[in-house]
Amino acid sequence: MQPGINFESFDIIKYLQSRHINYTEEGKNVSEGWIGIRCVFPGCEDMSNHLGIHLESKVISCWVCGRRGSLLNLILLIDKKSTANAFETIKQFSYTKSLFDQKQSLSERLRESETDFMLPFEAKNELFDLHRAYLIKRGLDAECIFNKYKLRCIGPIGKYCNRLLIPYYYKNRLLTFSTRDVTGQTDTYIHCLKELSPATPKELLYNLDTVKDTIVIVEGVFDVFNLGDGVVATSGIKWTMMQVHLCYLLSLKRAFILFDAEENAQKQAEGLASTLSCLINHVEVLSLDKGDPANLSRDEVKGLRREIFGKIF
Repeated sequence: MQPGINFESFDIIKYLQSRHINYTEEGKNVSEGWIGIRCVFPGCEDMSNHLGIHLESKVISCWVCGRRGSLLNLILLIDKKSTANAFETIKQFSYTKSLFDQKQSLSERLRESETDFMLPFEAKNELFDLHRAYLIKRGLDAECIFNKYKLRCIGPIGKYCNRLLIPYYYKNRLLTFSTRDVTGQTDTYIHCLKELSPATPKELLYNLDTVKDTIVIVEGVFDVFNLGDGVVATSGIKWTMMQVHLCYLLSLKRAFILFDAEENAQKQAEGLASTLSCLINHVEVLSLDKGDPANLSRDEVKGLRREIFGKIF
């Protein structure tokens, strides 16, 4: 997959036809899996169809001016309307349900939900020895992290046996959870079933309620545990349009993306930055020499927070 998000449900041909834009499906300027149109980036002198649109990911790339972007960039440049209108256009031309538009918006589903979501009965508000040892092994203050993030522990029986339960909140409302194995003997993460909760982890940004005007976006919850407030997780290397939309709703001033050091993660980070740059004035991709944010030392975390937020905590 090309860096960015999965836009497979967006009918790019139908969209271009609706805007009366000529496109090329084959020829010397068009690679397999792409279509070409005239470049839409300001100042580009392209007189032919050198702006490639990848049919699967919908990433755009001009082979004349060299600029790249996402589907959101393309729609904003063509329609010249607001970001809110661009989101509506993405929904309008999507022929299957996606995380961004699953029949109802997240806010609509929350308004219609009559009962509060409950954690499994086996999840205990008690830090078990096995789970404490696991958190300490990850270099964390086990008691502090357990209490700050309202974690729960699950014992050796049941579907989520010997797992650390990680609740996901949005606007102080519990919406779903994920679980992390603490034994190293089974699947690393298991999320709550989609049909059992109002939302899924991929529709949310973990720890979003701590964000003010500056956001740091990382991949995993343990990155958040290490870095603290103002830091959110996409729950995996791939991000979704729903998560981008949540950033849009916050009216952020600055966004920093800090993914793992490996190459594919950096490509995903660049794709996310490209899309967020349509919404936020200052977007910056930060990089590590190796490893991931969860492995940063306390001194490194303090230095990073001081540089971004102006304070350690």
